[in-house]
Amino acid sequence: MDLSFILGTSGQSSWSDTGSSDVSDTPTPLLLLRDLDLAATSESIFSTLTDLAKALDKPDLIPIQARMIRSKTTHASLGFAFVEFSSVEAAQAVVAVLTDKSLYPSGFFILTKAATVAFGSVSAFVSAYATSQFTVVVPTPATEEEGQDGGAPPRIVAYHHSSAYAVGYPVPKLAPVRPITAVAAASDDPLAAFYADIGDDTSANPSAQASEPATHTPDPIPSYALIHIPAHEDFIDRRRRLCCLCRRVFPTTKAALKHSMHSPKHAAKLASDPLAQQVAMVLKYTYRHPPPPKKQPKTLETGIGGQLLAKLGWSGGGLGRSGEGITRAIEAVGYTPGAGVGAGIAVPAEMMAGTAGGAAGVDKALEITRKRYLG
Repeated sequence: MDLSFILGTSGQSSWSDTGSSDVSDTPTPLLLLRDLDLAATSESIFSTLTDLAKALDKPDLIPIQARMIRSKTTHASLGFAFVEFSSVEAAQAVVAVLTDKSLYPSGFFILTKAATVAFGSVSAFVSAYATSQFTVVVPTPATEEEGQDGGAPPRIVAYHHSSAYAVGYPVPKLAPVRPITAVAAASDDPLAAFYADIGDDTSANPSAQASEPATHTPDPIPSYALIHIPAHEDFIDRRRRLCCLCRRVFPTTKAALKHSMHSPKHAAKLASDPLAQQVAMVLKYTYRHPPPPKKQPKTLETGIGGQLLAKLGWSGGGLGRSGEGITRAIEAVGYTPGAGVGAGIAVPAEMMAGTAGGAAGVDKALEITRKRYLG
């Protein structure tokens, strides 16, 4: 059954529908249950398999943990889960029971659907170094020699795909981190500091046994002198058109000054926020950004024309195969407006600069016409 429409994961790959990419061809301590009822949870799966082990009177088949895989986007079940057992042999025994047609002719049901049973790949989970909402704390079973409370510390794992995460049940509690002792903090012995940091037995460090744990006093925060704020200060950086108190940039300096005189938020910060005023003074008088560099006029060598010629092998000098061509860029010229067709009065482009319509050229044409008729 395609669950992509229901789960809102139609744009994801097929792994999110069935978990088929996590199937292992060889037996592992992980069981992969697919095609699950979407209402199934890790707790219901764990309880079902635990009841099965008790009914068979085989405590070694009780699972360590069940992990339901959910989408990080919708947090909905993706229809498959993992169940970890204490050994490969225990997982094989459970698979043999769940796939026995004489016991379950219609398949092994969890809630309202028959689950597809397979071995799960151990690479489906990777080790994590800290707990988060997307990690799972896995309990480690104790051996007969260690007893019930002598097992190894729990493991922290995460599902390998970045678009999904696992929700485990049961979840053990991690032991609190033991504080660093004063002797270990002040000792030059790296081995003593190491044992203190990891919270190991202090028997390896006799000097630490005679010391009482002491809380570390942090260094005091250094104090700084307050900046004197004149009574006429408006906190307006006129060059940047910036209100340093409100952190607002205005289109004009006049608008920024009007803001400082009439803005209620500006007045409220002036009346009740001395820390913001200190920051504004530093922003206005200390952290002044330099003006942007002026653009240099481009030459033939630095302009786009020179760059195109350089790609053709030109390295300066005259143009042409032997370098006998022009050495100066061709300048744009224009004709004076109003001088008539064919007047032949060509002027450089910079002389045509002026107001819209070539007012400078028109004035020059009128002067030539006046001289023509007035002698």
